[in-house]
Amino acid sequence: MDSVPFDLQPYRFIPYSTRYDQIDELKDELRRIAIGAIKGTISFGNPVTDFGAEPEGAERVLDEVRLSDEIGNAEESDEEEGEAGLLDFILEAQQSLQDITDRTERLTKKAQTYNQRITKRTEIMTSLADSTGFGTASRMHKEAAGSALDLEKYTEGIREELPGLHDSWTAFEQGFSAWYVSVKDESQVARDTVVNFRARMENFRNSVKKAIIGVQSSRDAAKGLGRLSRELNRASRKSVQAHEELIDELEIGVSVLDRVLGLIDQHLEACSS
Repeated sequence: MDSVPFDLQPYRFIPYSTRYDQIDELKDELRRIAIGAIKGTISFGNPVTDFGAEPEGAERVLDEVRLSDEIGNAEESDEEEGEAGLLDFILEAQQSLQDITDRTERLTKKAQTYNQRITKRTEIMTSLADSTGFGTASRMHKEAAGSALDLEKYTEGIREELPGLHDSWTAFEQGFSAWYVSVKDESQVARDTVVNFRARMENFRNSVKKAIIGVQSSRDAAKGLGRLSRELNRASRKSVQAHEELIDELEIGVSVLDRVLGLIDQHLEACSS
């Protein structure tokens, strides 16, 4: 209530959430209110209409006609779209998982490029460490600065993929939830399709777990670079944080796949009983 402007507090307002599994509640409530307003069973106002000039009757009727047409068109659109089936979900799931795969492959390539660069620079700094010549410290500091730039570029590459990775996991879980709550096909063909899909999901989950181990190793390597120079220390901290966020996203993915596999097992068990 405190976040609502004072001149709107006397009116009814609807708290809502932007969570994917709760947003439909707001849509349903708005639809109910709109239909009620058209039928005249619900009345509402605002400071402008209540304390200002009343709109002309013709304008109010026109607004109601437009709103009625919009709701009618939305209902017709929903009916024409039809109900999605098992194959529709599997196609959408494959698209989401393919996007995740593409992103992890890009991250792998970026990691390989970075590792090649840091390996070369490490070899140079190791050879310089054994030198007692004039200017050795300056040359080592230059290589350390180059290493910091390489690490920062790799870190930016990680951050570029994080939003899309999160969106793909969300889309996958939403699609599965929508299918699971509406699943009706219990034929043998559908059951076999679900069994094959489950096997692919289990393999994908194992791949994500292996990816987590690789990212953890890369994170630990980034931690060790922070002791060489101020620039590397700063780049190391940023990189470790980005690695942690990537690990979080991958662990979210494992949790999603765990839930999906569990629900698939429940569905298969129900079909066989």
